[in-house]
Amino acid sequence: MAKKEIGFNEALKGIEEILKNIEEGEPDIDRLSEDVKKAAEL
Repeated sequence: MAKKEIGFNEALKGIEEILKNIEEGEPDIDRLSEDVKKAAEL
């Protein structure tokens, strides 16, 4: 499967959403792991 190219604004939005999820409470460890991987790709 080819990687989807995303723009800066979309990447920033994704990272902000991940941070929001972390800051709003105790994140699920499995979800956190997925989010960290996604953020690293962005």
